[in-house]
Amino acid sequence: MARRKQLKAILKDFVDFLCNRNFDVDGYWGMAAITQHLEDTGENTLVVHLMPLPAAEGSEAFAIAPALRAYFLSKVEAQGIDPGWIKSSELVFQLDRPEHPSQPNSSYRLECEVRATTDLGQVYKAGSASSVVAEPANYPLFFLRRCVGSRNAWAKKLVW
Repeated sequence: MARRKQLKAILKDFVDFLCNRNFDVDGYWGMAAITQHLEDTGENTLVVHLMPLPAAEGSEAFAIAPALRAYFLSKVEAQGIDPGWIKSSELVFQLDRPEHPSQPNSSYRLECEVRATTDLGQVYKAGSASSVVAEPANYPLFFLRRCVGSRNAWAKKLVW
């Protein structure tokens, strides 16, 4: 019972970290960088496998995947949960593109969900209700960022 509550809390905190304005990638907001990556590749979904580690080092499609994996693993170990107890864990970003991206108020919605499967086959997930409104990090234009559905809901505009 305690491990289940701890794992749910870890997943919730991880989603909150991703939606937080302090989640930076090379000095820019991380969600905007993820949106830009999805826009550049033309895909709508990005899956980052947190556990187990990928077979080939450097085979990641997204550059910050190792940092996300290390952060998740540090949170698991800080709670005293044996990493072997988690059979698999993945982070999924789903992009909903605007119908008319050239219009000034068109926005990208980025859904973020983290799932973990235990060695007993139980699946826990967090963040399915969290969505982020973010423009791609097309530097140095401004972008709107807002995290909805998490503990620290906020909205802010940045001008670079």
